[in-house]
Amino acid sequence: MKNSPQVSQHEESLILANTNALLKSVGVAAKPISRFAELRKSASSMFVAIFEAMFQVRLKGIIRKPSHVKDYEHNAQGVIDALGTSILNMDLSHISGSSIVKGDAHAIMNLVDIFVGISEVWLKRRFQNDALGRTRLGSKGKKKAGKSKGATPVPRLDLPDGPGEEAEEARRKPRPKTAGRRPQSARTASDIHESIAGLASDFPGMWRSLSERGTIRQGDGAEGAAKKPSRLAQAEKRINDQREAKNKADYRRMLKDRLTALKRKDILDAKKQMFRQKGSLHSERVRSIKVKQQTERMRRQQLSFRLKRQNQLEIRMRKLNLSMIKSLHNSKREQELDDAVKIQSLKKEGGARAAALDAFFAERVGMAQTAITVQEEERAETARAQEAAIRELLRELSKDSKARVERQLEKASTAEDQSARDRAEATLALAQVIGVEDWEGVYKDRFMTPMVREVQALTKGMEMGLAGKLSEVKQEKKVQSRKRMLKKAYGSGVGRRR
Repeated sequence: MKNSPQVSQHEESLILANTNALLKSVGVAAKPISRFAELRKSASSMFVAIFEAMFQVRLKGIIRKPSHVKDYEHNAQGVIDALGTSILNMDLSHISGSSIVKGDAHAIMNLVDIFVGISEVWLKRRFQNDALGRTRLGSKGKKKAGKSKGATPVPRLDLPDGPGEEAEEARRKPRPKTAGRRPQSARTASDIHESIAGLASDFPGMWRSLSERGTIRQGDGAEGAAKKPSRLAQAEKRINDQREAKNKADYRRMLKDRLTALKRKDILDAKKQMFRQKGSLHSERVRSIKVKQQTERMRRQQLSFRLKRQNQLEIRMRKLNLSMIKSLHNSKREQELDDAVKIQSLKKEGGARAAALDAFFAERVGMAQTAITVQEEERAETARAQEAAIRELLRELSKDSKARVERQLEKASTAEDQSARDRAEATLALAQVIGVEDWEGVYKDRFMTPMVREVQALTKGMEMGLAGKLSEVKQEKKVQSRKRMLKKAYGSGVGRRR
């Protein structure tokens, strides 16, 4: 795989931001990735963790403890194959596991974009399913509450004895609430009371019997209490009681039917309102699902268009590189052919020049050899002459050196005689000063021994110093005579070289 072009700092920061947002949405990493180098090192393991956390699965064939680069490449390729075959059903051959492990920024960016797009759809779908499950559970609870509400008895309605202020207060008085009851519709308890009170116009006898409750009738006063009612009064009272009981029964039956009808109407209105709300919610959900599908379709189209454009760009770059390589190869072959022709021509020219140079150098070598032989003969003659002169000089030098040595020996003998005389004079003077005639006795004297030793050491040092000086003088004379002889034989530069 060819190397991808270098990405800029802005693109690296964008990739890091998208990756951190993806990790946060999936819930994989505790802290965000701060540097692009860290993302390159952990790209393979990170994509495996993102895939498994997003889809709540455990990929097969993943090496859980990778120890080699090939293991990381295998894991990354497994994630790419799973995305291409199981999730997207599309070709992802432009992304490979080796490019992810090598840290190819474009491959990492493409895979992060794919995961971001999948997360936008997948996570929304999960949240939508969770919300739908909650709404279903809520609807089941409402149905149970409705069933229990249907089993509750109808509340008792207390009306006053007749029309008036108390009846108006009863009309305005709300109905008692029951557990699990739905909110009433536009028809409230006061409307029910008004409808019941309006029955007085339809059934005046019933309303009169109800309104006459508690009033004084004939034979019920204080005066009639002492008298025994007549048979006619008793019959009239019995008839009135029967009529009142009948009216009360009719009223109760009619009231029950009326309340049941009103209750059914309220339940029907509540169901209509509930179905209307469910229909609006369903239409809203359908519309949101269609919008999501449309956005997902557009996003996939954009993603496929971007991937197609990227593939086209890579194909163009590959073709351009191939054409450049072919042109470079052709130019290199042409240059090699030209170089071969030039080398052959140069070889031909060089052969002629080499032959001429060989002849020239052979002639020059012969001339040099003749000159060298002549010079060697001349040098041999001059060397023989110089050797003869040196022998003659050495003879003269030996004669001269013998005479000089004899003179030096004479001088040395005279110096030794002089030193002996000086020593004898010093000893004599010392003896005169000390007044000692027997030196052997002096040696035996322990007080005079150190002084005698000092005198002997002084005399011995003088003798050794004279002998050393004499030897140094002789050596220096020999060196100077040799230098003069060599200078005379070879010239002024001989002494400096030696």
